[in-house]
Parts: sequence; structure tokens; C-alpha cells
Amino acid sequence: MVYINRTKLYIELIQEILNANKDILSPDFIRHGIAGLVEESPILSKLSLDDDFQIQSTMPDFDGSLEALKTLVNFLHFYIQRLISDKDVEQRFIKVAESFIQEHSIEILESDLMTFFSPLFFKDQKKDQLDMTSLRKEQPKKQILIIYETLFTIYLQEVFKTDDRNLFFSEVLKLKKSFPILNQFLITQSGDVSIIPKDEDTPEKLVEALGEVFDYFVDFSAPNLGSDMAFKRAREIIKPIIELLEDIPDKLGVTNYILKGALAKRIPTGISGFDPMIQGGLPRGKSILIQASAGSEKNFFISHFIKHSLEHNSNLITVLAKIPPKIFKVQMKTLGLITDNYEKNDRLRIIDWYSWRKGDEEKYQGSKSVILAEGDLSKLWMAFEKSMLNIGYSPTKCAVLNILTSALSIFDYEQVYNFIQEMIEKFKEKDITALFLIEKEEHDPLIIAKLRVLFDGVIDIESEEVEGKTIRKIRVLSMRGTDFDPEFKSLMLQGTKLIVSQT
Repeated sequence: MVYINRTKLYIELIQEILNANKDILSPDFIRHGIAGLVEESPILSKLSLDDDFQIQSTMPDFDGSLEALKTLVNFLHFYIQRLISDKDVEQRFIKVAESFIQEHSIEILESDLMTFFSPLFFKDQKKDQLDMTSLRKEQPKKQILIIYETLFTIYLQEVFKTDDRNLFFSEVLKLKKSFPILNQFLITQSGDVSIIPKDEDTPEKLVEALGEVFDYFVDFSAPNLGSDMAFKRAREIIKPIIELLEDIPDKLGVTNYILKGALAKRIPTGISGFDPMIQGGLPRGKSILIQASAGSEKNFFISHFIKHSLEHNSNLITVLAKIPPKIFKVQMKTLGLITDNYEKNDRLRIIDWYSWRKGDEEKYQGSKSVILAEGDLSKLWMAFEKSMLNIGYSPTKCAVLNILTSALSIFDYEQVYNFIQEMIEKFKEKDITALFLIEKEEHDPLIIAKLRVLFDGVIDIESEEVEGKTIRKIRVLSMRGTDFDPEFKSLMLQGTKLIVSQT
């Protein structure tokens, strides 16, 4: 890595401010001002200014020099502010600093110089300053930064009224290794937040990384307030801002990540290429039917959904009717998900409705994560109620039920229909986003058509052999409250990854 002299870079920034204000400044007055600051910051004695406002320096490059230069910047701002209007200060001071920071953003970020910048370089982000007309004209990356700067600022300004801000800042410094994006933050003592992006930061990366940081900030208050109260406070502060921003946070995916997705209106499936077909994800709290032909595609679809949901803070209940829990866990492990981690943390519950029918009952000694459901649909319902009681709290909840084909093979249609209808109502009441599976070839098309009426959406997966090759396709037949693409798209398996092609 190339060495970056932070002190030299900071002085170059101050030089730009001086150059922009030569017509109103006095070099003698500035020299007197520096002399007055030396008592507090002796290192400034190694700084001098000639009559043409050019800075000469022998200051060493260390944190003490940077803190002293921040003091000098505050002095210059105070001096300039006394000479001209607030509007001119913004042009001659803030805009000059912002332009320099953008021009040298890579050096500034790599050297962690942001930590020592004066908060005066950055305008406050207040919710009443949001101009929706201007925001809509910005590129997605810029929109994301404006939104998150606003959310962070409004939240921190509120919590700093009660929380220990000094403890907060010390924690933030410790967390820069865990959250590298914090190196791109400037957080002032008053809670104003500015974020400088890197060129390699994609909109998707920014949304997820900044959402994780925000969630940590909320968790920071949990030891004093309790988790529920800390989360409640954050939601009350942030929700009005999200609503003020209209549809933009949804389109950018911000609401899917902020506050662990508590404000999300859609639940992403995590399947590459599919979520854009349904406005970014499944409608929250709705029940969706997946009708699929025989093959592994539907299993990969639900496995990806389970993995993505658990990895992105949702709690999940899955009902197994085609395989036992041990096989389910192996399948998830092939996708890189170790289910034990989520079972121990009360994030995943498994209802085994397979083993009793196959005479292959497993023993779940001491396991509260696997619930054995034996017998008719009422017993399955009781198992589900039990699983909902002992699963942990999460803002978003999901369920995956591969039960329809098995249920229709054992019980009569009316019984299954009524059971599913009641379950869908329960999911709606509990704000659970659910996927139900059915195998098309196993049932009369009329039965499937009647069942489809119950659901808020239907996804159709097909596979066929053409000249010795398996052709896989996926489409959305219906999705309530969603502008969806109804055309078949190519569905591909690349190793263990499921990808929907838009061509």
C-alpha cells in the first residue's frame, strides 16, 4: 500500500479554503489566530503563512497534527463567517471542502482521514431538508447515500439525548474491522452523519452494508433499554422518515434491510434474477403457492428462500412431508447453511410430518427445534402452533410448507382445502410470509385450480426433456398487489445455485 501523508493532505484542503477566500481574508489576522491557537495546540507552531496565503509546514504526520489542524479549520470558519453571509459561507467554505473531499476521496478513505475532519465540512441532513423532486433525479447510488445519511442522522440525534455518546464513539472505533464501511463515515458529536462512497461500492452492497451498521447502532442501546425497547424506539424514529421518502426506499431495497427488515413490504427470495420479476420480493405476510413439475427445481427454490431468509434476520418454520429432518439439514449444508446455528438461536423450527408416515420416526432428545407431528391435519396444526410459541422474536417471519401433495394423498380434498384456508388466515394474522408447494403431475388440474384461489400468488415451475437436455422454466401466474412479469423465464442450475435468466 502506498503511504499517504494525512497531514500534508489536510493542509492541502486548508489551502484550498484559503485560496477561495483571499479577497476577504487578512494574512496578518490569520497569523495572529494561529499564534493564539499554539497555546492549546503547540504543534501549530510548525505552521506558517506568507503574504500570498501560501502555507509552509514542518508538522509531522501523526494524530496530534490532525487534531490541531481541525482546530485551525474551526478558527477559519469562525473568521470567515463573521465577514460574509451564511449563503456565501456555504459556497466559500462548505462547497470548497466537499469538492476537495470528493476529488481525493480514495486517499481520504484509505488513510482514515475522515475521522479527523471538522463537522463543519458537512451540511446537516435533516428530514425537512429532503427534496423529493431532487432525490428522484439522482442515480440509485446517490439516493441510497442521501437516504442512509438522513436515517443515521435523525436516529443518532435522537438517541444522543439519552445514550452515552462517548461510549458510542469508542465502540464505533472498535467496530471498524467488523464493519469496514464505518471507515467511510463521519459522525459528529451532535450525531450528523456523512458517508463517502468508494468507486467499487455497488448500490446493492451499500444497501446491505449500511443496513447492517444501522442494526448494530440499534443493538448498541439494547443493554440499557432492553432489546424490545431499543428496537421500538428505533422503529418509531425511523418509520416517519421512510414514509416521507414514499416509494424510493422500497425500490432501492432499503426497507428490506433497515431495522432487520422490520419495515419491509416485500421479502426477497434470494434467487438471482427472480425478485426483479415481482418488484423486489414476495409481498410480506402473504401466502404463495409454488406449483412445480417433478424435479429438483422446486427444492432448490425453497432451499434458497430458506437460506436467504435465515441469513437476513427472518425467523423461519418449515414443515417436512417428503424428507426427514436429517436429510433436510444435509441439503441445506450443501448450500452453505449450517442449520444448527439457527436452531440454537431459536431462529429455525422444523416440523417433521414425514417420519410417522414412513415408520421411520427419529428421536429428538432434548431438541426443541424439531417437532414431530403425528397423525391427521389437526395434529399438524398443533405442531405448528407449538413451533410459533417457542421460536424467537424477529421482525420478519417466514414459513415453507411442502405438504400439499402428501396431504391430498391421505385426506379428502375438502378437508385439505379447509385446513389450508385456515392456515393462510393464521399466517396473515401473524404477518408470516409463506410458501406452499404442490407437485402438478400428482393431481387433477381442476383440484390445483381450485386450490390456487386461496393463495395471494402463484409461481409456476416447469421442466421438460428436449433432445436429451433438461429445459427449466419459471413464471408468475399471479401475485396480489404486485406488478409482475408473467412471461416464462429460463431457470438454470449452476452447481447448487439457482439463477433466473431475463432473456
